[in-house]
Amino acid sequence: MKPGALRGLHWHKTASEFGYVVSGNCVLTVYDPDNHMESGPLNAGDIWFVPRGFSHSLWAAGNQGCTFCTVYDDGITTEQNALHVADLLRSEQPEIIYSSLGIRSERMSSASANLLIAGRTDPGSLSPHGFSGPAPESFRFKLTQVPQMKSPGGSFAQASSSQFPMSLTMVGAITILEPDGIREPHWTQFRRMGFGLGRQRDCNDLRWPRAQCDC
Repeated sequence: MKPGALRGLHWHKTASEFGYVVSGNCVLTVYDPDNHMESGPLNAGDIWFVPRGFSHSLWAAGNQGCTFCTVYDDGITTEQNALHVADLLRSEQPEIIYSSLGIRSERMSSASANLLIAGRTDPGSLSPHGFSGPAPESFRFKLTQVPQMKSPGGSFAQASSSQFPMSLTMVGAITILEPDGIREPHWTQFRRMGFGLGRQRDCNDLRWPRAQCDC
């Protein structure tokens, strides 16, 4: 996301969302069905978790912009099939929208349903407002503050729901391999998704077809 860009308010009906900030920073805002709300910064190395059906937005505040990776825990959800607040507003009678929110019908008709990320935007106050109260558990977590398990070949840190209570269906982990370091052959009982950071040649197959740099 470019500096000032906004991933507008949306939600996913069949999956929870897990994210990792690769670089830059942004502001995550989440509303839950019980009228709780949290809005706060995410920086490089931070993770977030938004449960299924919770509305949320991401704003690349400041001048850095933000690069992040998102994962959905059902295997079929994408950003393209998310439900957007603009879709909800367009389905309502124009006079109801105007009387409730002061938004005229011509503004709603000009809003593109295919616009995933808006340009430079200032969403205004991001503090709890109206009848919303603070969320009982944070949707954000600093993975970089988890104590690392270190060895000669690299280091490893992870956050499960024990450290990050909101993340009930996903565990975040980061593995750093030193030159010639090897993550020994292993397996888990559950599905895992990984992505690599750094130069491609830094992570080699070493005869194991599923070997990868996980993060």
